[in-house]
Order: sequence, then C-alpha cells, then structure tokens
Amino acid sequence: HVAIVGGDTTSDTTLSLHVFAAGSVPAGKAMRRAAAKPGDSLYVTGTLGRSFESGQHLSFEPRLDVGRWLLNRGIRCAIDISDGLASELWHIAEESNARLFLIDSAVPLSPTCARMPDPLTHALDDGEDFELLFSVPPDDFHFLTDFLQAFPDVLCTPIGMVGEHLEGGRVTYGNGESGGKLLPKKGFDHFSE
Repeated sequence: HVAIVGGDTTSDTTLSLHVFAAGSVPAGKAMRRAAAKPGDSLYVTGTLGRSFESGQHLSFEPRLDVGRWLLNRGIRCAIDISDGLASELWHIAEESNARLFLIDSAVPLSPTCARMPDPLTHALDDGEDFELLFSVPPDDFHFLTDFLQAFPDVLCTPIGMVGEHLEGGRVTYGNGESGGKLLPKKGFDHFSE
C-alpha cells in the first residue's frame, strides 16, 4: 500500500529506505525535458564519466545555483545527468519530439574517464555525474559569456544542437552536423542484474 512516486528506484538484495523532497514551481516556469526547440544549442556543465572510480558520485555538489540562474534566464529545457548523457539526451529528444545532434568530440571528459580505453562510451553511459544538460535558444547570443561570468569555476560546454521536429525523437552523433550515427539508448539501468 505504498505508491512509488520517484526517487532512487533500483533493485537490490537488501532493503534500503530513501528520503526525497517534492516541491512546486509557478505554472509555466519549470525547466522540462519536453521544451527543447529546433535551433537550440545543447550544453552540459562539468565533466562526465567514471564517477564511481573517482568517487565523484559521493562527493558531488548539486548544481542548484546554476539551475536557479538558468531558470531566471528563461531556459526552459533542462535535465540532470544521473543515468548517463546518452539516456538524458534520449529523454529530451523523445519528450520534445525533436532530433538532437551530439558532437562527440565536444563531450567534456572527467580526468578519470579520459584515461579509459573508450572514454566516450563511459561519458555517455556510466551515469552518476549529477551535472546538467540543457538547451539554449539560438537568439541568446551572450549566454556562454554571461554563464562564465556568473560561474567562473563551473565548466560549461556546448555539445550539440536541437534539429527539426521529429515525432518520437532521435539522437545522432558524430563530428559534423550532417548525418551522424544513431546514438544507442544506453545509460544506467536501475533494474539490471
């Protein structure tokens, strides 16, 4: 007789209890996965990949101040990177009904990840990075300059763009804006063995 409404939904052999908080925002002010628009640029904060090996998953600082700043700037599409960049890109693509294009060489790698044999796969799929992925409208010409002024110690990297409206969404990747390969729907699976 308990409703599962979110939080740390995983499977394990031991019982664990988690506490989470819920809140509200004024109507029309939430940053949603479904709000990416054609022409938007995609950005991530921080570096990605191998957070378990580096211990980052236990010592991260949530980007709450960055999130508030993005909201006040009028950014409407954002998601935290908890299950891996690939997973979160697909969430935005599917819910925004848009084609997303990832420039794979632009993905910022953590130092631990950069030393791995296949760093991009780890940055895309590992999860537990707790950074932010968001889209910025094309007419926000001074976004990056303003961001770096507000947060000089936070890395903010453009990693791709939102293409045309596409029912059901699609994510492709490569080093140029045309074509590209389909990005596998991977990431941390809460219910895997």
